[in-house]
Amino acid sequence: MGGTLGATAHQSAQEPHGEPRSYAEAMQQPEKHAWERAARENMNNHTENSTWSLVPRPENCIVIGSRWVF
Repeated sequence: MGGTLGATAHQSAQEPHGEPRSYAEAMQQPEKHAWERAARENMNNHTENSTWSLVPRPENCIVIGSRWVF
């Protein structure tokens, strides 16, 4: 148990389960092709289902961030 906790604490740039916190971090992982494929499939599904679209950023508005959870 101590070894697992130490390894998790050492991975400060990652989530507790070892997932990258950003696309850039995902592209630095050994399994980067799997992360990229999953992101592409996710975006394709949203486009096909009309649940997401890219729009211009409105002026004088605060835009909140978001993130994917796989």
